[in-house]
Amino acid sequence: MHKVVEQIYKNLFVFISLSGTIFSTSYYVSTEGNDSYAGTRDNPFKSIPVAIGKAVAGDTISITSGTYSFSTPVKIGKNGTSEKRIHLIGSKDSRPVLNFSSMSLAGGNQGIILNGDYWHIKGLIIKGAGDNGLLIQGGSNNTIEFCDFLDNRDSGCQLKGGASNNRIINCDSYNNRDPDEGDADGFAPKMDVGSGNRFIGCRPGTIPMMDGMAICVAQMMSAQHLKTAGVFTMDSARMEVQAPVMETGLKWEAVMIRS
Repeated sequence: MHKVVEQIYKNLFVFISLSGTIFSTSYYVSTEGNDSYAGTRDNPFKSIPVAIGKAVAGDTISITSGTYSFSTPVKIGKNGTSEKRIHLIGSKDSRPVLNFSSMSLAGGNQGIILNGDYWHIKGLIIKGAGDNGLLIQGGSNNTIEFCDFLDNRDSGCQLKGGASNNRIINCDSYNNRDPDEGDADGFAPKMDVGSGNRFIGCRPGTIPMMDGMAICVAQMMSAQHLKTAGVFTMDSARMEVQAPVMETGLKWEAVMIRS
């Protein structure tokens, strides 16, 4: 009898362990939702930060179409894993707008502040922030895909604070301006950014052309910024931008795959 009970507990332990590794949760957010709901497809949350607070490694947050307005940054500090990313995505066939236009102009008023690792953010339009649209500060191994950054009051997408091994894929960043029009770039991996960050098929507000293809370059808004970004070389497949050795010695890569 004791052996039978012992075996039942062993089987239960194995089931619980497997459940923890196999199953994940999908949360839904809608402008018509309510944060007191369960966050299911039929009973979605209303606010994105509530869904972020619920999600753990392997979960997906699906945002339906519409405009979501914010007056404070959306902060993401938790981590996924290499096997179980956390997904923050526009639901099928939708491009939800995260509108931060009510923010005041301030150095800490980014739209999304991503400190976490192993996130996949896809299909969002991020506009009007009081500073960067998206700031990846220290976050690593994230994928940002098919997002637009526009009308923000500093660089549309900035990486700093040791952020490394992030991939920015097929994103557009345009009409981002600070008041003196001196700092705002389309994409800005600079200052104390880490290494291994890649920009693939991205398009900044001012797009240099070579062989009819758009090139996404680190810290780019004008020809002057290209000159100050560092030493760069071109071939038919890629442009590499290397920061001045006296500053960081870091390297970023931009790959031309999108016309």
